Formats: sequence, structure tokens, C-alpha cells
Amino acid sequence: MKKRFIKIYGVRFGLDEIEKNLDERFKIKFYCFGSDLNAIKKYAIKNPRTFHNHGKVEKNLADEAITGSDILISIGDVEGMQISSKIFDYLSMGKPILHFAYTQECVNTRLLAQYPLAHTVMLNKDDCYSESTIKNAALFVKKVNGKSMSFAMIAKLYPNALPETTAHSFRDCINRNCIIK
Repeated sequence: MKKRFIKIYGVRFGLDEIEKNLDERFKIKFYCFGSDLNAIKKYAIKNPRTFHNHGKVEKNLADEAITGSDILISIGDVEGMQISSKIFDYLSMGKPILHFAYTQECVNTRLLAQYPLAHTVMLNKDDCYSESTIKNAALFVKKVNGKSMSFAMIAKLYPNALPETTAHSFRDCINRNCIIK
């Protein structure tokens, strides 16, 4: 699996194509760390006007970056089985989300499907991004730049994710003497 991960993420991430389809007003800032950080660093070195890598930062700095961003980028895991905790932070901000997925079964893609300000960039069968996929992502970025949704609207889309829903579930369980394992 490691070779596939490097092939997909490092070599064919798609930022070259996205950069070609966006004008210089757009800045892409990464606050990330992980297995293939070198790919992100290469983009930042190659074109520092568009790409900047801040690396791993403290939570409060990451929160400030999310708050100050126009569009949030999410990168799914290769197998598409892990829900990114960032997705919930991103959704709660009501900002547009551009999600990169490696598989049609990506749980983050399914979670974002009902969110009108989300767009998924999907790898094709050859583990790369088609030109039309990248152009559609760039069009999405241009279309939603500056847009947002209120928390009330998001709460209507995801009522089961609200803290009070969880609290009610626990209360109901306690009242029925449920055993939680």
C-alpha cells in the first residue's frame, strides 16, 4: 500500500493542474504533516506565490488559519475509510470545502455529499486526475470563493451531529437503563 500512496499523493496530487486553472489571486496554504509532506514542500518551493507550507502548527494557529480561509482543502486517506476530524471543523465553519478522494467509497465524500459548498476531486482508474476533473475543481473554487453557510443551515443538514442530539441519546439511554459497551 505504501507504494500506491506515494504514487497517488506524491506524484499525481493534481496541484500543478489546479495551479494552471487558477489566477494568481488564489493562495494555497498548507498546515499539514504526515507521510508524504515532501510533495507539499516541493509545490511550496516551486511556486511560493501560490503555495505555502506552514507545516505542523499548534491547534490555535490551525483554528485561526481555518477561520481566515476562504476555501478549505481536505485530503482523504488512500483507502477512504477514515473520517477526517478536520471535516467537522470545516463544516462547522460553513465554508467551501474542496475534498481530494482516492476511492469512490471515501467516507468523507459521502459525508460531504449533502453539503452544497463541497466538491470532491476524484482520482480516475489510472490513479491520476483527468483534465476535466481539475478544471471542474478550479471552476468550483472560483464559483464558491467568498460564500459561506450559517451554522443554522448546517445544523439542518446534519441534525444528528449536533451536541444536543448526542446528549438526548445519552439521556434516553440512561432513562431506559441501557448498557453501553
